[in-house]
Amino acid sequence: MTTLELVVVGVELFSTIALVVSVAFAWRRIVAMQHGHRGQRLLALVQYLQDPEIRACKDHVLHKLEAKPLADWTEQDHEKASGFCGAYGTAGMLERLGYVRIDDLDSYTGSVVRGVEICGDFIRERQQLIPGHWRDLLCLSTKLQIRLLGAE
Repeated sequence: MTTLELVVVGVELFSTIALVVSVAFAWRRIVAMQHGHRGQRLLALVQYLQDPEIRACKDHVLHKLEAKPLADWTEQDHEKASGFCGAYGTAGMLERLGYVRIDDLDSYTGSVVRGVEICGDFIRERQQLIPGHWRDLLCLSTKLQIRLLGAE
């Protein structure tokens, strides 16, 4: 294997581990949310999305990757984009399953829609490897965008 191939494999492995950790934290919160009321479920989701690590991923995507082509992304860029996509994909899954309503997520519209635009090539690349990957993120982004356009 060439050095580039090893780096790509390393990035993919690290991204997969980051996704598994994100899903584990999300699953723990999902279980907690199943036993609460709507307000408690929403509060748990907001706390998850406001976690410093998740916020750092969101900020990195929105402020560091906006004008950076995917070919120039570093390993850290991939990690932060994976964290962003995983976190907001979790929010999308919770909305799809009915644990939170789409209007509960209106305040995240700008971050989600813009982040998905910025990470578009990255998401498509991942979906070539894993069909359907981050489908809930894409659905959430589309629903929020439709709500935004309907409000104008």
